[in-house]
Amino acid sequence: MKDKIFVWKPDVALGPVEFGQPVQRYVESLDLRICENPFKPGEFECYSYGEDMDPAYYADDEDRVENIVCFEKLIFEGQDLIGKTLEEVIQILGQEPEEIGQAEEGLDGEVEVAVEYDNLGLQIWIVDGVSQSAIVSKAFQEDDE
Repeated sequence: MKDKIFVWKPDVALGPVEFGQPVQRYVESLDLRICENPFKPGEFECYSYGEDMDPAYYADDEDRVENIVCFEKLIFEGQDLIGKTLEEVIQILGQEPEEIGQAEEGLDGEVEVAVEYDNLGLQIWIVDGVSQSAIVSKAFQEDDE
């Protein structure tokens, strides 16, 4: 069961949790709990299965699932995107990223690089040459600007 919650369908869902759906539906059916948002305390509601916050579900101002953060794993077409080099991520996804950001200091003081796949709704974070976490959401459309 645990692996099923990490199976990603771009622009649709992570496991049983669909983007854009009311988060309360999952709070009840999956026993999600409100957790402290480590990135922007007090700014967005954060939900998770427990203490490890993996995955962590973020709701928008209408209490709908907007973003999901994965640290442990993110499974796409049977392969885990976490713990891979950028070259391996590109191979698994079958496409080059739309943008590779500048290196910046992360929460733990490590140097991180954000890799953007807006067309898939994926932002993957590379630390020391290896993907360490990812944020998935609805795919970005040009008319969303």
